Amino acid sequence: MSIDGMNLWPALRTGSTSPRTEILHNIDDVYGNSAITIGDWKLLQGSTYNGVWDDWYGPSGRGDAYNIEAVIGSPAGQAVASVGFVIIAQKARDIREKASVSCTPKNVTLPVCSPLQAPCLFRIHEDPCEKNNRAHAYVFNNLHDSKLA
Repeated sequence: MSIDGMNLWPALRTGSTSPRTEILHNIDDVYGNSAITIGDWKLLQGSTYNGVWDDWYGPSGRGDAYNIEAVIGSPAGQAVASVGFVIIAQKARDIREKASVSCTPKNVTLPVCSPLQAPCLFRIHEDPCEKNNRAHAYVFNNLHDSKLA
């Protein structure tokens, strides 16, 4: 069954560039919110729970000590071992470090993202934690109208 005709397996398998340039995160017609990423831009509109979850959630908790032995001994680690994969502690630490996201500082001169009032726009590669709403500086009506309407 072909849903969208894009084969992502080569990119997932080899780490090469994905052919996909758009990701529809959600369209919720019950709560009236939606989100889409096109290229380097993520557009959000609407909200849930009266805006309670509309902001950055805070630090990831990575400041705590990382216990790789607890990971290896966990049910997930045991499941991985049961199919013949060995978790090497240093390799796991290296992968964890590569998977870390560094947030850029919030630019206090930019408007706060308030998707109940207006859509928010973020440049994801520069701002992976979505702290700096750039909607005021860009015209995105065509994107908004064509992808999120």
